[in-house]
Amino acid sequence: MNKKTKIFGKNTLYYFAFSLTAILHMLRASALIDLSDEFYQFATLVISALFAGKILMDGHTRKELAFIFLSVIAIVLLYILGAPAFLVMFFLASISIKNIEIKKIIQIDLIIKSIFLISHALLFYLDYITGESGALAFISESTKGGLENSLYFINPNNTGMIGVWIALDWLLLIKDKKLKDYIFPTLFVAIVFLITFSRTAVGIYFVYLILQFIKNKKILSIMSKVVFPICAVASVFIVTMLSFSDTIVMQIDSFLSGRIWYSITAYNVMGAHFLPFSQGNEFLETYIIDNFYIKCLVYYGIAVMLIYFIPYVLLPKKSDKEIKRISIVSGVCMLFENTTANVGLAIPYLVMADSINNGEKNEKQKE
Repeated sequence: MNKKTKIFGKNTLYYFAFSLTAILHMLRASALIDLSDEFYQFATLVISALFAGKILMDGHTRKELAFIFLSVIAIVLLYILGAPAFLVMFFLASISIKNIEIKKIIQIDLIIKSIFLISHALLFYLDYITGESGALAFISESTKGGLENSLYFINPNNTGMIGVWIALDWLLLIKDKKLKDYIFPTLFVAIVFLITFSRTAVGIYFVYLILQFIKNKKILSIMSKVVFPICAVASVFIVTMLSFSDTIVMQIDSFLSGRIWYSITAYNVMGAHFLPFSQGNEFLETYIIDNFYIKCLVYYGIAVMLIYFIPYVLLPKKSDKEIKRISIVSGVCMLFENTTANVGLAIPYLVMADSINNGEKNEKQKE
């Protein structure tokens, strides 16, 4: 087997594993398909094995393999204790991204999400037009002042985030963007918002747009380093310092659809944990927490939060400005959603992993 064939085989294995990851989590997001926990765990195991196979084929030194092996053991132990399965896939996908073209990953992610969104939307509107009563169950009057439609996904916010990451994938594929390049993605996000009424999704998109006005690489570097800890500290402040006796807090909580109340109540009931809290899943069936940082504090474990902080620490200063922007978007997004912590739902962490693992190679190719 020659070198080119070997590289092609390794890379194809990674693209296949990532494709399965994205498809699996789109299926989990769909309300049309009920995946059992057993199937999800089996699929996660298969995908993890594929990523692990790519790592073994990469030709690491013994010291590197020993470090990776010990790290994998630590991650698996966290999973056994109660950490989410997507932590394992995030870690393995990030480690095995060596020599992978991130552009192809973005393209795969864009295609899979688009297929799922278009197919679900077409099926929903076909059922709606023909009077299928089940379709009406996915339309509800929002407390925010509008009609929410999830298009056969599990909830409108989920649908909104899928739409926004399709738009961001599209923009990430365009180099040296001009004003006209933002027209289609922005119109697309606007349409998705009018359907889902997901303020979180449209808010995340506008954070990305605002960051386009920041051209100074040094400022973006500083922001990319501090966004995660600032959001984490802000989240801890919310559950430890805020009180519902404060009228302003109640008004903000109303605007955020009860997110603050759920978070404070969950913290008061469950407390903080460095390692995953195995009983946490039972509590979270009642106390719905969207904030990733708070979820780590009370359920996933502070250790998991620290693992997700590592890519921000390792992100090279020489990274492209767009990579820094997407890392900032990810940090802000996790204040409201788990989405970016799961590489099967959004790719910011893989974009960062590519810069960390392949940054020097990418720079040489540009030169």
